[in-house]
Amino acid sequence: WGYSIAAARLKIKHFVWQRIQIEPSAAWHQTLSERDGDWAPAVDPFIYHYTFGVEYLLDGSPVVGGKGTWSLDKRNYFGAAPPPDLKAPPECAQEAGRVWWGMF
Repeated sequence: WGYSIAAARLKIKHFVWQRIQIEPSAAWHQTLSERDGDWAPAVDPFIYHYTFGVEYLLDGSPVVGGKGTWSLDKRNYFGAAPPPDLKAPPECAQEAGRVWWGMF
């Protein structure tokens, strides 16, 4: 906050690039492979902000505020990466779950 206030007082201008990071979740849909308008491809962001868990029931229904049958949540892996044999997310899961699973 200190930098933001000082920059504003000094009238320093910044360019805000909306797609520098994405923050997918099972709770809302965020397309990763399609274009988001004419100016912003949704692929290859610089940062995948891994804040929210990606939790699903086996039928592909998202789980919000709890642990799903299929889970990719950093809170489940303190001190270690997810296991190399982590099963794929359910077929009906949103794209973010499949993309992150593929990254691990």
